Amino acid sequence: MLLFLQQVMCVTYQALMPASWLQCHFNTMQSPTTLQKLQNRAARVILKANYGTSSSLLLDILNWDKVVIRRETFKAIMM
Repeated sequence: MLLFLQQVMCVTYQALMPASWLQCHFNTMQSPTTLQKLQNRAARVILKANYGTSSSLLLDILNWDKVVIRRETFKAIMM
């Protein structure tokens, strides 16, 4: 049951933070810090981790790329 809830939360996060929103954010050249904080917090909520846990570890567990890497991927695709 817990694994199912984590999967539901992951899908919800991915629906709330679609690729087009990241692309729009990239085009305006705004700092990715805010988006990275949002992604880190979403990972903590989904995995029920405390703030002492490394966000890189949480992102690895969820198999998510950092915002900077996603932006580089979008930039490469656009060129």
